[in-house]
Amino acid sequence: MVDKLASPKVFRLFFFGRKLDKKLLGNLHITLHSINALAGDAEQKQFKNPRYKTWLFDVKEVMFDAEDLWDKRDYQLTRCEVEAESQILTFILII
Repeated sequence: MVDKLASPKVFRLFFFGRKLDKKLLGNLHITLHSINALAGDAEQKQFKNPRYKTWLFDVKEVMFDAEDLWDKRDYQLTRCEVEAESQILTFILII
């Protein structure tokens, strides 16, 4: 999920055409990469320290929730596109 959100292409497409604070977006981008790096480090350390394991579990849960939201957003976008195409085809057939 972090890779999805942090990829430059997805990042630009998601925020394209929206009035957003560039500093805030920069901070979000840095935060996503930091989480990814920390999660990788925690993967290795979780076997020696249970705190890392707990933290990693919590982060994974949050990321699964974020991925679910992202998938719902994708579904809604696709549904809207299909409905728009259907309306255009219906309009063309009526004419």
